[in-house]
Amino acid sequence: MQEVTAELFSTLLTLLFIAIPLGIFIWFITALVLFLKTPKDAPKRPKYRTNLIIASIFFGILAGLFLLLICLLMYGVAHM
Repeated sequence: MQEVTAELFSTLLTLLFIAIPLGIFIWFITALVLFLKTPKDAPKRPKYRTNLIIASIFFGILAGLFLLLICLLMYGVAHM
């Protein structure tokens, strides 16, 4: 039972720290490329703009959390 719990914990950590940030980054880049490559008079441009705004918000939250993690690690190392 304890092995299953450790395996599940390892999988959740991998998902949390690698898969989700990578997915958000790919989503942001894809939304940016779709928005920039669409002509200004295309009917799908507002949809792509909304998608880019949502992806930018999630990417900003991700970047902020990453910077917070780095600051906390630096603070921890400085006070060892």
